[in-house]
Amino acid sequence: MPLADSLIKSSADFSGITEPNQRQQISSAARAQLSQLGAERKPGQRSLYAAVNPIAEECFRDCEFEINETMLGQVVTDAEPWIDFWRDNYAFVASRVAAGLRLVLDKVGKNALPLPAFLRACETARLPLTGPGLVALAVMAFQETKAAFRERLKPHAHLSEYELTVADCHFVRENFSYQKFDEFTFPSADLQLAAKSPDAISRGEYRWIVSELHPAAATLHHCMYWSCPDHAALSRALQSSTSGKPFFHFGFFAADFTAHTTVRIFDALPEQAIFASPQRGNPRWHSVSPAQAEVFIAEDGDVALRASGQYLGSFARNWIIPLGFHPFQFGLAPQTPRLRCGRVIVQRRSWTVSSEEMGGGNFSGLSPELVLAVERLRAAKDWPRFVYIRPTEQALRRSGAEGRDKDTKPVFIDLESYLFLEIFHRWLSKAGELEITEMLPAPDDLWWQEADGRRTFELRTLIVPR
Repeated sequence: MPLADSLIKSSADFSGITEPNQRQQISSAARAQLSQLGAERKPGQRSLYAAVNPIAEECFRDCEFEINETMLGQVVTDAEPWIDFWRDNYAFVASRVAAGLRLVLDKVGKNALPLPAFLRACETARLPLTGPGLVALAVMAFQETKAAFRERLKPHAHLSEYELTVADCHFVRENFSYQKFDEFTFPSADLQLAAKSPDAISRGEYRWIVSELHPAAATLHHCMYWSCPDHAALSRALQSSTSGKPFFHFGFFAADFTAHTTVRIFDALPEQAIFASPQRGNPRWHSVSPAQAEVFIAEDGDVALRASGQYLGSFARNWIIPLGFHPFQFGLAPQTPRLRCGRVIVQRRSWTVSSEEMGGGNFSGLSPELVLAVERLRAAKDWPRFVYIRPTEQALRRSGAEGRDKDTKPVFIDLESYLFLEIFHRWLSKAGELEITEMLPAPDDLWWQEADGRRTFELRTLIVPR
């Protein structure tokens, strides 16, 4: 009991202190006490989102950053076709996921099953829903979208930049058959602003860049919820993006769900979020016993959950399936043009390069041949000085490393630094084939400047229906 009381006091002390060193001391003391109780930290295989990393929770600086609604409005106005593309793809992928789940019910000869029995049937069908099953179905569906969009891009593949048309972005709705819906399809967009200086922004000399699109639940990642000054406004925005539809947690955990990436859905949307998992839920949550929940096929073909006649949500129309189409990116070999909607860059220019293209030579040690080989590639492929590299999808599949964060996250390269040339060559030799992506904003377009240098940053936003 004394240890338990001490841990409870630690929690209260931590909440009441903002000084990082004092918080660190409290955390260290709590870990020592937990160790006395036998709670030891398990060694992990993944480290990118490990809870011990100083990411958002370690940031206590108020940057006093403000941006007006007109500037942000340009993104949703100009990039509306790209957002439509994301939402159409979302609905298409959901239809394919639902079709895969209906097959499981067909195999057992039922139109409805208790939730535990349905999860066991999915396990038997090698489609574990508490593991990668839903995401695997989504990945396969996204390959259809990718292949079709790449074909559409091919006539423009030689360009350095291509402005997408509305028809380009609406090809899913024009060419695929699927159930259309709005709920959960509105994305969270990570935005970057490229400009020479704050004065340049005032003159209108800037470009928006959509770095990534996520499901709306990404606005509950990292520090987003606990540091939000207006929880009620955030909840209203999320309710709008979900059309007020309920959704449920049934035991699915992504590999990266840690302190940083756990979404605060039960705090942000307590009226919509339902806990239907065998674990013990928070008493404040709306919980339903899995044994009382029934999986059924809805009239429109969706596979959903209900209890006592009450609709609890959908397996496919939720915030899980976007893990199967992230990143929302489309590449061609040997290069893909920069993609633009109006003044908004929606995809950076990229290239592929194979180890064979480096040619022969002695690239070890201080090698002039390495410098010349890379310069030849830069001239032939029009690479900028600053790029990011990562193995291509094909290279990751061949190595069996697809989905491992240390292999799929991009690595910065300065092609005029010999140290980075060695890193580039080592990665190319290891993978056999790399994807090269231009750095945007480039260093000259990082307008946020302070005494110790320039800053780059992203704005995580939530796109909501008008």
